[in-house]
Amino acid sequence: MADGDVERVRHIPADMQGPLVPGYRYVRDKTPEQTAKEAADAQAKANDGMPTGGGGYRLEPDTAHEVVKEIEDILDWVQKDLRRHARQLVSFTPMGDEVASINYVQDLNAAGRSYTNFLNSVVAELGRQRDAVQQALDTYQKQEHRAVSDLKGLHRHHA
Repeated sequence: MADGDVERVRHIPADMQGPLVPGYRYVRDKTPEQTAKEAADAQAKANDGMPTGGGGYRLEPDTAHEVVKEIEDILDWVQKDLRRHARQLVSFTPMGDEVASINYVQDLNAAGRSYTNFLNSVVAELGRQRDAVQQALDTYQKQEHRAVSDLKGLHRHHA
């Protein structure tokens, strides 16, 4: 490749079949199963590094609220905008009743299904993360409330 040339790369679904256009470097996307396994492996690795017995982490309620809000904003964007695009990518129909058009559209629709599966896995994972942060925040706030109530009770007995 000479200076100034731009490498043309196209991402294609892992399960796409059919002719490829010359002049491009093709990169096969990971299957939803591969993506899910890598995410699970990364989570397992993170879990291994977490301390046990409740020590080592400090929850900042304001930050936790911000994280939950950010995740909800991302989920809203994925569900409203990206899923709309994904629906369009599975609705192609062949231009003609011949092998090339039919096969091409099958590949396009397969790409749309792959994208839809990916978005579904993103929504599921973000939902799990949001719920985990919200649960930690709820637990923290209950403990704080209980501690404040206990202190008020102790204060009344000593007064």
